Amino acid sequence: MGNTKPIILAGVAITALVTGVSLYRFNRTSKQLVVNPTTNIHSLDFKELKIRLDLNFKNPTGNTLTIKKPFIQLIHKGENLGSSKIADVTVEIPSHGQEDIKGIMISIPLVNLPGPLQDLTKLITGKVDQLKIQVKTVTPVITQVGELSITSTDDTVLKRLWK
Repeated sequence: MGNTKPIILAGVAITALVTGVSLYRFNRTSKQLVVNPTTNIHSLDFKELKIRLDLNFKNPTGNTLTIKKPFIQLIHKGENLGSSKIADVTVEIPSHGQEDIKGIMISIPLVNLPGPLQDLTKLITGKVDQLKIQVKTVTPVITQVGELSITSTDDTVLKRLWK
């Protein structure tokens, strides 16, 4: 019985070390991961506005990242326009590389747009060429200690796909 105490302590120390290194790498990566969103109005009918979102992830670190498809919120002047659906899709971003996630569709019921409707109407009718919005991205990253999330908010412009 006297010999098990050092073995247990060694196991705890190794677990703590692996967890610490993994959290350190995650923290460093979360500060360096770059997310570039592109948004376009995909379609409009009497019920909803569909926005197509493409994301480009750039990983400047020496570690390959395994992420799940991110959860997206579109925000205009502090108001939530809409959000993406949750999807259990895994994507690998190579070290010192990049990966695209294309075609994320966000449906926004027109009844949800009383505040930003005036600005969106100007965009749709061609009175303005683009509309500044924010894209909030919550990206689950799969690590050795479990799943951790990186959240970023980026300014981008919403454009029409037609002239």
